[in-house]
Amino acid sequence: MIPYASLHNHTNFADGKHSPDEMVEAAYRAGFACFGISEHATMDHAPEDGLKVRDMGLYESIMRDLQAQYKGKMDVAVGIEQDIFGRPIDRDYDYIIGSVHFVKKDGKFLCIDRMPELFDSHVQNHFGGDVYAMVEEYFATVARVHAETGCHIIGHFDLITKFNENGIRFDVNHPRVQAAANRALDRLIPTGAIFEINTGAITRGYRKSPYPDESFLRVLNERGAKIILSADAHHKDWVPLHFDLAAQHAKHCGYKTVMTWKDGAFVEVEL
Repeated sequence: MIPYASLHNHTNFADGKHSPDEMVEAAYRAGFACFGISEHATMDHAPEDGLKVRDMGLYESIMRDLQAQYKGKMDVAVGIEQDIFGRPIDRDYDYIIGSVHFVKKDGKFLCIDRMPELFDSHVQNHFGGDVYAMVEEYFATVARVHAETGCHIIGHFDLITKFNENGIRFDVNHPRVQAAANRALDRLIPTGAIFEINTGAITRGYRKSPYPDESFLRVLNERGAKIILSADAHHKDWVPLHFDLAAQHAKHCGYKTVMTWKDGAFVEVEL
């Protein structure tokens, strides 16, 4: 059994490949104690990436049915991933993941995690070739994510590093990056929100280690922030991938416990 919760996952209601039933079954077969779906909330500027308004009720109904179906076998949690630029949430989910996939510049929403070439284009066309300026804008946006979404979990805190394996685009330890990230952490840590260790970019072949970067995760540990492990799976075969790496990453940075979900609440367990 995998004793940790994986609460950040997606289905074909938005940009995932499989149905909620298929994703939950994959988690059960993999031996998870708890599994959650956190479909992308509606985003008017990127409608293809989020739940359609007409599907919100159906999504929640299917998930609540699965929650009841697996009761006593596996805890199923019903969540939503709220991008800071998404539509406000008016439904009662078990948890909210607050995240940033876009920066807003020159009146445009610039996706920072879709593809490397688009990332580079944004730097050149909207930040005058200064990648550190885009990184600063990203973390300034992340700093507001809890205040604007009321999230329980901070999703992929440093998603801006997705295409930066081996520092190919910028130095994560550069003073401008560290200062921008620390300003965001100063806003977010006092909220008590849980920070996820997200393995999604490993599965997609962009990174060899999870988010957050070690430099940020050590600060989170030193400052008492709680963590949760996450696959950010968009495919049923990705559901159990790299949880061992996520746990190792947490331990390497000093963590001894991790948050999970049990009987309708977040609880802390040993790593």
